[in-house]
Amino acid sequence: MLEILEGFEETVITLVGTSPLRVYRNWKLKGVKRPTDPFQEFADGLYWLSPKPKSPTPEDVESAIFGFPSSGVKHAITQTKGKARGHSKVFVRGAVQICGEFMQIDGVPQMRDVHTKIGKREYMRFLAQFDEWRIPMRVRYSLDLGAHALLSYLKKAGTECGIGYMRPRFGTFSVAVA
Repeated sequence: MLEILEGFEETVITLVGTSPLRVYRNWKLKGVKRPTDPFQEFADGLYWLSPKPKSPTPEDVESAIFGFPSSGVKHAITQTKGKARGHSKVFVRGAVQICGEFMQIDGVPQMRDVHTKIGKREYMRFLAQFDEWRIPMRVRYSLDLGAHALLSYLKKAGTECGIGYMRPRFGTFSVAVA
């Protein structure tokens, strides 16, 4: 049971995808050799919440549970353009707490090939894309911020910033309150 801090309230909010969510966790790993097998790169790029097999198959991916880092949503909230309701980014960063390191994605990933350019070299990446997705999440927020402002920030983040790889073209969302 999680302890609720004084001056904070907790609610459940669901992010509902309005554009496909692209997930590719390998792009930040420096010095790690990319797999030569496209399906392996796709599978390695996912955040596995269920146990990941050493050599995943398409059947493993279809039946597995995947997540998205809660820090990505918090980053989107603090990166929205303008200061809604006069709050600073520092205040919002401290006033919003997304519970858990990863949030479960309700959806099935599909493998997509994407051309990327780094310097003068062009690379082909094989990443996961959730065409239809939802992410239910538990959020604690400061009473000084309030529920209305929290929803306002989340809605702005969903339309202006998005989450995941290649945002804001991908990963935009709307907000549903449970």
